[in-house]
Amino acid sequence: MAKSEGSFLKRIYKNIYIRSVFLMLAITFVLLFGVVKGVNLYTKHGSYVEVPQLEGLQETEAAAILKAAGLKYEVVDSVYEKKGTPGSVMDYVPSAGSKVKGGRVIFLTLHARGQQLITIPDVEDMSFRQAEALLKALGFANVTKSTIPSEYRDLVFSVSHSGRTLKANEKVPKNAALVLSVGSGSGAEDVYDDDSLPEVAPSAVVDESFME
Repeated sequence: MAKSEGSFLKRIYKNIYIRSVFLMLAITFVLLFGVVKGVNLYTKHGSYVEVPQLEGLQETEAAAILKAAGLKYEVVDSVYEKKGTPGSVMDYVPSAGSKVKGGRVIFLTLHARGQQLITIPDVEDMSFRQAEALLKALGFANVTKSTIPSEYRDLVFSVSHSGRTLKANEKVPKNAALVLSVGSGSGAEDVYDDDSLPEVAPSAVVDESFME
């Protein structure tokens, strides 16, 4: 039995076609192993960098730390806050302590250096509810109304800030207190009846001959 198995293996070994197949399989395996190894080295497989603590740092300071760690950054937003230090890092993604690969871009949100300005839309002839909803959707949180005499109830005539009427497309701070002047629905303010008009004395009439 052992002799027949040995002769069978010898026949396989001597068969040039079978030997070629085994050789091709061996070469393929070596090539695949080399490719996988090369890809791992190129992508630094298993090599990670920990995202450093950046909150509160100025952009230049954060940039230097990220560069030293082999990371890149991009400022994606700036938000105004009274308590925040202008120009400092407010938030970032991925967060501190996250494991990332070298060269990863860290997205920063900074404290704005000034108050955020928002463009005033054209709200004239809108209803108060429409104008209020539009302004609040843009980010204005402090919106009130002041009624003025008009037969058109709740129709917006103008928008003002600090006593000054604003024009459409003007830019004002996001935290500005806006006042919408809307109609009261009670008609005009100065309406007089004939009986309420003061009588004019004859002596007060202008002498037309004097003007000739």
